[in-house]
Amino acid sequence: MAESSLDQAKGWFDRAIAEDPSYAQSHIGYGDLYAAGQDYRKAKESYERAVEVEPRSFHAWFNGGLCALRLGEVETAERYLIRAAEVDPEALLRNPNLPPLQSDPRLVGFRAALSRAMQPQ
Repeated sequence: MAESSLDQAKGWFDRAIAEDPSYAQSHIGYGDLYAAGQDYRKAKESYERAVEVEPRSFHAWFNGGLCALRLGEVETAERYLIRAAEVDPEALLRNPNLPPLQSDPRLVGFRAALSRAMQPQ
């Protein structure tokens, strides 16, 4: 039986992480893979491992926040999204997933952080 593309990708990330667990991009890739499959719990865990080894990873903080929001973990989501705004405000402002977050009534603290990120430096 042929291995699916998803299984091949998981195998690649497993090998990459085993080879170098400190390479954040492998954890991010795994997170992206799980998020695409709507396994937000595993995706969030992968993004959390990524920020353990690369605390300035916008992608891991932002996508971890999105996953936490999908899981109903609003406080965690807001904390992660605020951290993403602190890490790279320009990337946040360019992100196509930003508009729905701006109007989410649960994310009051994130909207305040977003306002700060939009201030001229």
